[in-house]
Amino acid sequence: PDLQHWTFLAEIFKNTSITVPLPAGQLYRIERPKLLFNRKTKKYVIWFHLDSSRFSLRMVGVATSNTIRGPYEFVAGFKPDGKDSYDMGVFQDDDGTAYLVRSVENHFAGISRMTDDYLNTTGITSQGPQMEGVAIFRRNGKYYMVGSHLTGWKANPAILCVANKTGSLEGAAWTNLGNPTGSPTTFKSQSTFVLSYTHPSGKQLDIFMADTWNAPNVEAAGYLWLPFENDSEGHISIQFLDSWKVKDY
Repeated sequence: PDLQHWTFLAEIFKNTSITVPLPAGQLYRIERPKLLFNRKTKKYVIWFHLDSSRFSLRMVGVATSNTIRGPYEFVAGFKPDGKDSYDMGVFQDDDGTAYLVRSVENHFAGISRMTDDYLNTTGITSQGPQMEGVAIFRRNGKYYMVGSHLTGWKANPAILCVANKTGSLEGAAWTNLGNPTGSPTTFKSQSTFVLSYTHPSGKQLDIFMADTWNAPNVEAAGYLWLPFENDSEGHISIQFLDSWKVKDY
């Protein structure tokens, strides 16, 4: 198996199972799904941004399954910690603690630890700057958060932040390190996730995963995956590459 060749397995979730009431004349909008495995409950858990076609719900949705291939059963839709939630992501720490990170009311990036069963949040424990498309990852023992400015479907410069703590995200404060891509449009993309891959040698590769919205023709959106690198001064950077191989990083 690799990250280049993919085989369709199954459709794992249907929006017809969602039970949250919809405003009249609107449809469900499911965005940015993220999948976790809970080692305690032995369940697979999906979190996603749950909204209506006119963005009037501003919730997260949670669904679970006993197998990764599903089908997934809808558990709940809610505003985490009682606040409007927009672009969202999840982060699972080495000890199994899971966090929700999202744009809270489009005012700041809010990080909340999940309950042990990964079905709810326990309150906002850390706040980052105003950003969306947020993804958290660990690199060389530090917590980083990458995201974008708020310009709708229009691409903008990425934002990279580092936490002032190394052992936990609880109460972490964040320092803005600027745009790691150097591109005013983040190569015409917006962050959605960071995949940390460990080579057989033990070396870690962090992959910046982004959506290329192709606005205003978002139905033709695509994806951009690039490796995080360190420049000559040790600063984290993302360089545009037409093609690259995992084994080379």
